[in-house]
Amino acid sequence: DRAQLAELSKVWRSAGHVAGSAATIALVASVLEDERRRAGVRYDDYFDSFGGTLNPRVALIYSPSDRAAFKLLYGSAFRAPSVYERFYYKPPADANRLEPEKIRTYELVMERYIGSRDRLNVSLYHYGVRELITQQAESVEIVYFANVDRVTAEGVEVELERKFDGGTLARASYALQETEDAQTGYDLSSSPHHLAKF
Repeated sequence: DRAQLAELSKVWRSAGHVAGSAATIALVASVLEDERRRAGVRYDDYFDSFGGTLNPRVALIYSPSDRAAFKLLYGSAFRAPSVYERFYYKPPADANRLEPEKIRTYELVMERYIGSRDRLNVSLYHYGVRELITQQAESVEIVYFANVDRVTAEGVEVELERKFDGGTLARASYALQETEDAQTGYDLSSSPHHLAKF
């Protein structure tokens, strides 16, 4: 309602402590002719609210030819809760303070160009998320955001891309994945097992 939106607007204007800054550095090195190593790091500082966080990303890329590549990827990331997630709903008095999400990703990718127009991409992945921010409901009246202890996601994705004359690009993909709350063992209802895109 309007009163809640007005209150959220006041909180937004007064919540300078949720602002932050970020810096990113990236490095690329080739050790062998067919192999490249890439590394990057991002530092975020959320001033008075969540402090600083350092998140690396690393890629080892092997290209046996100019039409194929194998990639081994690792990364970590950080997402602070938004002003909406922190202040729009009032959590119960015994609820823990809302913390940022933290994720680690591991991925193995095979990329292959077929002919002059098509590209095939197959990836296996594992994601581990700590402190996932999700909406909780104790009753119809008590709804709020809270952190889930730990979530894991594993899957495989196949993507096919085609370039047409004139620059049009078509892409189709299919992913088979499983995402579960590591504490309860239950699947997350907001994460489908099968996902197709075109």
